[in-house]
Order: sequence, then C-alpha cells, then structure tokens
Amino acid sequence: MGIIYKEFIARFRDDHTRTFCLNEEPGSSYSYNFVNTYLIPVSIEFFGIPFGLSDIDEDQLCKNDYSKTSKVASLFGWMILCCDMLYHDYDPLEVCDDENADLEYTISALQDEGRPLNDDSGNSMQNVFYIHEIEMVEHDDNIKKRIIDELPFLLRDFLHVEPGILAYCASPIESDWEPENAERSFELQKYAANQFARRFGYDSDEQTTQSNKKVVPFLGNYQFSDDEIKMITGRRNSSSVYPEYLKKKDEWDLFESAGFEEAGNSRLLYKRL
Repeated sequence: MGIIYKEFIARFRDDHTRTFCLNEEPGSSYSYNFVNTYLIPVSIEFFGIPFGLSDIDEDQLCKNDYSKTSKVASLFGWMILCCDMLYHDYDPLEVCDDENADLEYTISALQDEGRPLNDDSGNSMQNVFYIHEIEMVEHDDNIKKRIIDELPFLLRDFLHVEPGILAYCASPIESDWEPENAERSFELQKYAANQFARRFGYDSDEQTTQSNKKVVPFLGNYQFSDDEIKMITGRRNSSSVYPEYLKKKDEWDLFESAGFEEAGNSRLLYKRL
C-alpha cells in the first residue's frame, strides 16, 4: 500500500503565447492554422497532499509551492474539437490526420458503424478528449482510476470545454509486433511510389523482392481498394488490430472498470460522458 494522501492537486500547463502589433489591423498578425485551432494539447501534473501539513505549508500551496507534496502522475492528451470543426466545414478525420497518426486512428475508430461519432448510430458533433498517456510515479491503480474519473471535470475547468467522449488507445505487450499483412502493405506502398514516379517522369526502381517472400503481383492498371489506399497512406485499416493475447490485461481491466469499452476490435477504448 502506497502513501495515503489527503487531497490531490492537478496543475495545468499552458505555454501558449501570441504576439500582435499595435499598428496593424486586429487579427492580421495571426498565422491561421486549423490544426492548432481545433486540436488542443493538454498536459496535467498531479500532486498528492499528505496528511499532517502545517498551516504555513498549506498556505504555500496557494503560492504554487508544491515542495511539501509528492508528484503522483502526469497526463498528456488532446482535446479534439469535432463540434467546432464541423461547424466551420472541416473534416475531423482530415484535421487529425494532419496532426498525427494516433489522432487519426482515434477519430477513424469512433466513426465506424455503431460507434459514437457515426451519424447513423451516434452524434458526430461531440468533442473528444484523447488520452495519449498517463505516467504514474508509483504504480497505483486506485489513484490512476481516480484521475481518469476526475478528468472530464478538470478539462471543463481548465479549458472551458467539456468532452462528450474520452478515448484511449492501448498499446500491445510486444512493441515490435507487426500485423499479418504488413508485407502486403509495404508492397502496396512501393507499387504506388513507382506508379507516381512513372507518371511524373522520375526514375523508379522496378518491384523487387527477396526470394523467400511471397509478393502479390500488380497489373499496370491495378485499382486500389479503399482499404489499400489507407494502407498506402498510413491510415487505420483492416490490419490495424492486434491479437487478443497481446492486450495488457491489467490496463484493459482498469479502463473497463472506469466505464470504457472497446470500439469494435480496434483496441481503442472509449467512454461516453
């Protein structure tokens, strides 16, 4: 049993700044970027306040002096403002894909049939908070679950925006695991690159393969399926899952106890709020 704390402090970090000129029109100094506008990075540190602090030490907490506390965890994630994107005619999937693969994967899984961002089965006008990682100083599932449960209220307080969904993409036990069709994905990417090179007059290497590898040949007028296009562009596709035995059971059990469920077999865990 670890240290029992009286209370916890959540400290929100925000180093975001803007510069504007007095002799220019309002707004003209800003370089508009829809990624920065609709995707808000969030970093929160958590400190435990032990029992028995003196009144003087407790007063120091109000001055952001946490020397008498213990850091227990840190969290990083993204607030995905789907509602604002759609209102301004931006596609959340495209915006997230422009930022990174994790956000693209999250929105893609939540937009599947039967999922909360699918218009036929849910509501696409919901903001999503994607939890990228929670690092615990000492392993304590009770504190970790308490942080997850408190998170929607902290986000509302810090960002003045309330998510409709929390999401977390669990990592596999084996970090070097590759899907069964990883080889085909590589060949598709190579074929697409060669076709692009030929079309625009660049030199391209002919398809080559090692003798011990099985490669599917492509005809000159081969038409890619939607799933193959996703493989080529590095987006979530039919192979973006891993076997049941690679799931970290303790991690899954913790998030499921906090009300999360898996989106299909995508390994993305989410919770409706």
